[in-house]
Amino acid sequence: MDRDTLERAILGDVMVKFELADKFLALLKESDFSDTRHKYFYKLVEKLVQHNFTTFDFTNIVATWPKAIDACGGFDYIAEIMEENITCANFDSNVKALTKLSIIDTIKRLSTNADKLFKDDFDNGLAFVESKITELTDRAYKNESVNLYQSFKDSMSNQKQTNINLGFESLHNVMGYPHPGELLIIGARPGMGKTAFALAALFNYICTENKRAVMFSLEMSGSELFSRMISSISGIPLQEVRAGNLNDEMKKCLDDNAKELASNKYLSLYDKTVSNIPSLRAAIRKENKKGEVGLVIVDYLQLISGTGNNNYEKVSEISRQLKLIAREFNCCVIALSQLSRKVEERADKRPQLADLRESGAIEQDADYVLFLYRHNYYEKDPSVDPTKEPLNVEIAKNRHGKTGTVQLLFDLTTGRFGGK
Repeated sequence: MDRDTLERAILGDVMVKFELADKFLALLKESDFSDTRHKYFYKLVEKLVQHNFTTFDFTNIVATWPKAIDACGGFDYIAEIMEENITCANFDSNVKALTKLSIIDTIKRLSTNADKLFKDDFDNGLAFVESKITELTDRAYKNESVNLYQSFKDSMSNQKQTNINLGFESLHNVMGYPHPGELLIIGARPGMGKTAFALAALFNYICTENKRAVMFSLEMSGSELFSRMISSISGIPLQEVRAGNLNDEMKKCLDDNAKELASNKYLSLYDKTVSNIPSLRAAIRKENKKGEVGLVIVDYLQLISGTGNNNYEKVSEISRQLKLIAREFNCCVIALSQLSRKVEERADKRPQLADLRESGAIEQDADYVLFLYRHNYYEKDPSVDPTKEPLNVEIAKNRHGKTGTVQLLFDLTTGRFGGK
């Protein structure tokens, strides 16, 4: 079936069976139609639905919009289309076919305009193409229905296999477990332990799951992250490791743990070489070829380059893209986030959702929001043991369960965490 015949078939179905109008408008766009008359027909259906028409009634249409029928090709043309289509049996398959043709056209236009897109800014051009392809992919499967019962049954039978275990039992007892396709935000002021918390979750995941975990740090180098992990695993203070104040036994312990961690096939660390959403996607795609990626960690969200007229728009787009990445690659994405300096101005310095920088979009996109808070960060009580400092994990948002506060013990010298 050629495109013109396909478009006419869909329009005929809508006229004959006007209850299809809502579905027609939900799944298709005016731009999907190549014939100008058909574009006008799309606009006419929009008007009819807005004015609560229940049938494609020529008399009422002409009475309300005298020139509308002429714009759609005239009475004879519309009558001809209606006569061609009297069954409506192929409406869904025809809509799907037209959607695919429209997507192909869009990709062709992107290709034709490539020089213009990349002329001024390569990264922004790549980001635009990446977001457009994601949008087209989502649209391609928008009208795919699912067997809801089977989907629910499958999710129940695979519940334990899909749990993302971060290694904090007391936290999971309250929060539950993140699943693939979900976005978890960890917010805290600088120095609270965000990176240490993320590294602990990363290490636990690669030790307990048979899937890859990838961490992208836009703040530290890969070697710095690796050193922090080795300090935590070995129980040797990071400051001693960096200063080289090590005896032979400590050196051997560090070396043994470093060799073992480096040989772990499930771990990948990226540093500042990955700085925007397109490069992030490309890296995850590359890692997926080595084996399924189950966990992605980004440190931290506000350092990712993005597009937008201001920080709010930029962060909103990055937040949305991270959520799309989680769904696209069927993995859990953990993104660390800065908090506003307004926290420091309050008497009660425990974080709140409003403290997330450019918080609206982040809060909306996230399935979970966790805040880290150490009271002694501000009090500086010398009697508090720095190897067992209480750290509160505030579950500020949980799309699937309870909120609340869990207290862990944080060893500031090694980055280790323990329960209380």
